[in-house]
Amino acid sequence: MVGFQYGNGIQSMDFWSEIDNLVTVTSTAANQALPAITVSDIPVGASVKIVKMMLKFREIEDTSNAENSLVLAGSEHIQIDKTGGTYIDAIKLVAGMALTAAKAIVPGDVWVGDINISSEVDGNDTYETRWEGADCTANNLLFRDVQVGVRVWFV
Repeated sequence: MVGFQYGNGIQSMDFWSEIDNLVTVTSTAANQALPAITVSDIPVGASVKIVKMMLKFREIEDTSNAENSLVLAGSEHIQIDKTGGTYIDAIKLVAGMALTAAKAIVPGDVWVGDINISSEVDGNDTYETRWEGADCTANNLLFRDVQVGVRVWFV
């Protein structure tokens, strides 16, 4: 957890999941479970204003014999839900993301959502995450050392 306090009374804290050493995306669309995030230490009585989700990974490996990238047949997202709730969109994905040459390994990145998810992440709790409809153009894209997090702004 990392915390910041701003001059206008707004504070922020980052919360990260455990690391999943391998997330495999295949050419068959399927919801892919990602690690859960535990939000803790937000003060009692605090009002959560904005929450943004982040997904980071160390590298992507293409195990196919063809150039590979994400396929977006619909509206795929990285999603979050309060345990026992309904998943909501947190990071919008676009077609062609994670473009990787055949049999190549490329460096990782951090994807940051621009969707305010404070309607779901509203305080201390455990939040489940998933990759909705994950699929790629050729089998397989391997995302290594995947971690998901949220930044919570509150007063």
